[in-house]
Amino acid sequence: MNIKNRLRQVRESFGLNQMQFVEKMQTSQSTISALEKGDRALNAEVVIRICDLFNLNTEWLLRGTGPMHKGDPKTGDASLISQPQKTQHTENMKSKKEMTGDASPVVESQREIMELFKKNMELQERLMAVMQENADLRVQAERDATRIRELERENEALKGERSE
Repeated sequence: MNIKNRLRQVRESFGLNQMQFVEKMQTSQSTISALEKGDRALNAEVVIRICDLFNLNTEWLLRGTGPMHKGDPKTGDASLISQPQKTQHTENMKSKKEMTGDASPVVESQREIMELFKKNMELQERLMAVMQENADLRVQAERDATRIRELERENEALKGERSE
């Protein structure tokens, strides 16, 4: 399954049509349509917004690996995050500071991954621009070489006429 299909799967799994999805994402319908058709690539900001809004695993959205939702590492069951435990013993309770400390490395890792993803996209765009420039320069070099050969032939012809 590719990224455009995973994006559609997210929308449909939450029972949203494109317009409802557009409202949640705060973007245009044409953007969502283009993303789902694969006519437009997801950028890092959109990936972060989708993962945050729908509690998705970034790795699943980008590559299709791992669980779909953040939560249970085996099943990706997001309900484990959103539903509090009914009974909680005092020895199992953590302070907000401790809980934030536990999640902080994960969040930081995801942010780093997204930054690397963003840098990768920028580098790919630069590479494509350099490759296009290289192709243009090769075409120009071939034209120049052809013109040089033509001028050399003309020069030889003129030398031949002078010597006669």
